[in-house]
Amino acid sequence: CKVTVATNATRGNVVLEDASEATVDLAGATDIQIGGAGSYTGPQPDEWQAVGEPDCWIASINARQCHGDADGASQGKQKYWVSTNDLDVLIAAWNKSFAQIEGQTVGDVPLICADFDHLSQGKQKYRVSTNDLDILIANWQAADSPAPDCP
Repeated sequence: CKVTVATNATRGNVVLEDASEATVDLAGATDIQIGGAGSYTGPQPDEWQAVGEPDCWIASINARQCHGDADGASQGKQKYWVSTNDLDVLIAAWNKSFAQIEGQTVGDVPLICADFDHLSQGKQKYRVSTNDLDILIANWQAADSPAPDCP
């Protein structure tokens, strides 16, 4: 059963046809995670917040991002989860600070999604650098791999 409810603040939010307030019982409702604040479960929550809480770092949205999958999509018949599209994002973000990549994308993929270790690197605080490249290389074009097990 699917029920869509729209609120009407003028009439007291959820109301019945006769304008009396409805009693809403959510005991049987299913909680659905949609991203946003509080849904990051990885080891660097402060870093996630510092870079604008990117959805691509949320394991329920892209469970392979920490393994080099910037775009959350596989490529080719072999289902390469880490391949050329991910490399394109990494190259665009290479050795740049967050200020330099903030709001920038390759296609519709934010450049921060190539920050696979979720840490800045070096004095310049590069978001995407050699540690991220090492992660991408370790999982490069492995058929139907890596496992979707990012924290």
